[in-house]
Amino acid sequence: MEWNTGQRPYLGKIYKYLIMIRAPDDPERRLKKQVDVFPHHTLAKMKFEDIRDLILFHLMDGQPRTLNRIGVELWDKTSDITGMTQVEEALWCLVESRKLEHTMATPILFRALGQLRLF
Repeated sequence: MEWNTGQRPYLGKIYKYLIMIRAPDDPERRLKKQVDVFPHHTLAKMKFEDIRDLILFHLMDGQPRTLNRIGVELWDKTSDITGMTQVEEALWCLVESRKLEHTMATPILFRALGQLRLF
């Protein structure tokens, strides 16, 4: 698997949908019924810096994750909710600042360039 960093890929308009493709091992949402009736508004109210930092810390374990998996694990929101929001923008910001790398083949995976050292 080839990993890329430094910039988001440009694959035309279709790419904004390719990033939402789920991996077969992505977790399911914990709450099957959506409690938040306006999840896009809830995400929009969050500080961009908080989202970015939370994603980076979450990926510091070195485990590659899709946008879908990140959203489910952090906010119980799937990629159809987190895609094309500041969550996705935070991922690309981290890629452009060379803190994350990504695959080009679907499902698009993200991982941190450095791993968190606890001990």
